[in-house]
Amino acid sequence: VAVYTNNAVPLPRTVVTRNQITGNAAADYGGGITSGWLYTYPSASRIEDNLIEQNNASEGGGASTDDTFAEIVNNTIVDNTAAGGAGVSIWDNPHAPNGLKLSNNLITHNVASLSSGGMYVHAAPNNPTIKKTDLFGNAPTQVAGSMTDAQVIGVNGNISADPLYVSRQMGNRNLRVQAASP
Repeated sequence: VAVYTNNAVPLPRTVVTRNQITGNAAADYGGGITSGWLYTYPSASRIEDNLIEQNNASEGGGASTDDTFAEIVNNTIVDNTAAGGAGVSIWDNPHAPNGLKLSNNLITHNVASLSSGGMYVHAAPNNPTIKKTDLFGNAPTQVAGSMTDAQVIGVNGNISADPLYVSRQMGNRNLRVQAASP
């Protein structure tokens, strides 16, 4: 899924909601979904309540953003692969300073071959706002780039705890969380 909207046009933002985005491959960024800029205009999108799993890309196996006012909310981003930022890759936001917000996401069990299985942030000095997100079981790290695990986990309600999925096993896959989930 690719979202390229023009924030300067007075239309409602693009909303991508309640999808299962599974098993896709991108040659470059955003194997599952990408929200980026159109010419010199940042996009405006809300990506909510999606299951983004088992996707692959060079950056952002699950999701990628570039110069966007995106809100990434209530998503399960799991078992994606990439060279960097296997769960989410966040590029800079020169036209959308402080415009990227991630909240209440499960970003788990993503694997990067080079850096940050969970989230790679290229965005300094306009780092995203990250709140109430669980970054767990990502390899080689949870967060890398212009932000680190210590700057994210334990801050703004962010945690690193096993979400206790019912099952991640192929043939019996159920990514609902168990009652005891943190």
